Amino acid sequence: MNINRIVSASPYLLLVLTTLFWAGNFVVGRAMHGCIPPIALAFWRWAGALLIVFPFAYPHLRSQWPLLRRSWKKLAVCGLLGVGCFNTFIYIALQSTTATNALLINSTIPVLIIALSWMFGETLLTCRQALGVMVSLTGVITIICRADLHLLFSLRVNSGDLWVLLAVVCWAAYTCLLRKRPAKGLLGGMDEVPSSPWREGKFTASQALAEAPVPARWQILDGLVRHTFTHFHLELTVARATATTDRLARLAPGTSWCTVDRMTERALPTVMRKVIAHAVKA
Repeated sequence: MNINRIVSASPYLLLVLTTLFWAGNFVVGRAMHGCIPPIALAFWRWAGALLIVFPFAYPHLRSQWPLLRRSWKKLAVCGLLGVGCFNTFIYIALQSTTATNALLINSTIPVLIIALSWMFGETLLTCRQALGVMVSLTGVITIICRADLHLLFSLRVNSGDLWVLLAVVCWAAYTCLLRKRPAKGLLGGMDEVPSSPWREGKFTASQALAEAPVPARWQILDGLVRHTFTHFHLELTVARATATTDRLARLAPGTSWCTVDRMTERALPTVMRKVIAHAVKA
């Protein structure tokens, strides 16, 4: 069984699994409310995640440490709101409210994101977005009150529901703050090597060379660079050009040049590191 092929053919499977795991977090949090204190549950959950993710993240953290150090305040605020406060507040809420109530209130997150973005001038609220907000709110209210107005007016809000609402506000604020992240590195965009335009499907070497980013004498290298993202698979043909830095700089103004021995200092995604390693080795 080729898992890459399954994932490439079924990106919706990943979306369904994401929703399932998200909902499962609420169910498990409610089930454990009498066994583990909420703050301890949040701590050990993310401590376990740290142990799993750290070996994979360490090379990137090390190579991009100067960028992360300059942006530590933004990173700290995003981490506090998005992971720290949201999950901890949810676990506190689940001490006194049900997982169903928590998930229903949590479904208002997209509405709050749009509202906060509009309030702080980050996004202009269009008529279509406003209509979507109203439909979303109407749907949530209908589910909560089971389409019964008498039940709606007789609803009693407990402290757990208020904790969920606070968690939702934290997550919406975190999402809005992502716009303030640095333009490069783990918090934003990353560097990449020049390439022909990305296309879906087969792309012959001659077509790629005809659209090369720099007019130079390109040499097609043997072999392919294979890389799988979350929902699609790449097979890249790599070409290499040899020329002086001054000449290439004139041909591609605005490009940032870097020697091979200092490549680890750059914010390069894994696929670009594979491309560079292939070019250097060939």
